[in-house]
Amino acid sequence: MSQTLTIIILLVASIAGSGLIVYALMIGTKRQGALRDAVAARGWRYDRDEGTAGRARVTTISDPNAGWQMEIKVNAATTGSGRTVRSTTWRAANAGISQGLAIIGPSMSAEKAERAETMLGKLGGGMGGFVMGRLFGDLGPEAARLEAVDLPGAHGLLMATPEAQAALVPVATHPALANSAGLLPGGALPVIRRSDRGLEISLRAALSRPEEVLALADLGETLRQALPES
Repeated sequence: MSQTLTIIILLVASIAGSGLIVYALMIGTKRQGALRDAVAARGWRYDRDEGTAGRARVTTISDPNAGWQMEIKVNAATTGSGRTVRSTTWRAANAGISQGLAIIGPSMSAEKAERAETMLGKLGGGMGGFVMGRLFGDLGPEAARLEAVDLPGAHGLLMATPEAQAALVPVATHPALANSAGLLPGGALPVIRRSDRGLEISLRAALSRPEEVLALADLGETLRQALPES
């Protein structure tokens, strides 16, 4: 291959790559505008931090009247695997519990749940917390005290510390949780937790489509209203 032909191929590849980048930016800008409009139509607040100087890009959506907030993060710093960290968390700080931790994660068989519980007990606080963190995100020091809760009709694996066994029971069996799979992006299974931080729904994905963001906000509000007054 001649040097001239090599240069031409590289130029064409560079132009094509630049075109794809411009197209992606245009799509991103269009979605931002659509999301901002959808949020404004609901009377909610929209804020965006572009995350310069190595900080995560964070979009914050909130409803001050209802008392919830959603953070959509794209971390510019990559993990050891070389992948960008993306997450979405809906939180109602006023729907927490005073003690303990309860979580709902993806379903697994009773045998696997029992095995996970046994493993946590054997590994102890530090390693047990690390294992649960890999599965469900950062759960704090309470992770190693989690026990599987046998709840017929639960839409997922329910685990809780001894004092928080009933904290997520109304949520775990709620029909809205079963229907959420068709509303959220594929593979972005929600993890729900309740602690002194409030009620939280977390996804390992950065939502950008207005319909997905609205669906998560509606799911959070529906599940919060299912909880008894504390």
